[in-house]
Amino acid sequence: MTVMALLPILWACAGSTADQNGPEPDRRADSSDAGQDGPVRALDSYPVPPDECLCSVAKPRPAGLKAAANSAGPLAQGIRAFRSGDLKTAVGEFGAAIEADPDSAMAYFDRGTTFLEIGELDLAAADFDGALEREPNDPVTHLNRGIAAYRQGAGEEAIAHFDAALSLRGDYGLALWNRGFVLSMRDEFGQALRDFDAVILLEPDSAINYLGRGIVHADMRDLGKARADFEVALALNTDPDLTRRIQTALDWMP
Repeated sequence: MTVMALLPILWACAGSTADQNGPEPDRRADSSDAGQDGPVRALDSYPVPPDECLCSVAKPRPAGLKAAANSAGPLAQGIRAFRSGDLKTAVGEFGAAIEADPDSAMAYFDRGTTFLEIGELDLAAADFDGALEREPNDPVTHLNRGIAAYRQGAGEEAIAHFDAALSLRGDYGLALWNRGFVLSMRDEFGQALRDFDAVILLEPDSAINYLGRGIVHADMRDLGKARADFEVALALNTDPDLTRRIQTALDWMP
């Protein structure tokens, strides 16, 4: 196996680490999402280890829900339902919150984030647009709107929303990470590296940032730099499954 055969495995893992703001919409995605999550890195002729084959779709890293656990009324009910995995109930509760307060950007955002989790991308995009109509200068909504656009196959629109998020909050690490991710999927490696370099400066203790940059280096066939980033990611990482996958990449690299 070459490192190129491991890139889909690692990109999928890079997108599977939960954001500190809460649960992320792609966490429970399975192969039924493959047509929606964007391009998959090309495999070469080498076999992928059997225990890795299910982890092959690249995934962005959305922000979690906005409502606090102690929110009152349907927002609180929606968050509890979301966290328990009852997404249908969560959609209903966030819908009730919108009916109670049609001007609530937070309720639109949270329902949109739930739709993103379910894979209802058009509904997610519509709710994020509703949130932005009510609160146009919110970088977190631009972030998740960009992820919805990416999963719909609209890479330019996704980048525009990440750009908007960063124009509002220049130190927004998730926006830098996701823009770098999308740029790398478009083979715009130089710009992708600049975003990962920037997020590493902001968050130097995050394994997922070094993993993302290492994958871009591997895409560029700069395996020395890729190995260096993977080794830092391995040292920083605390997730046993991700540790195993990073180590697999290192073991197979020349």
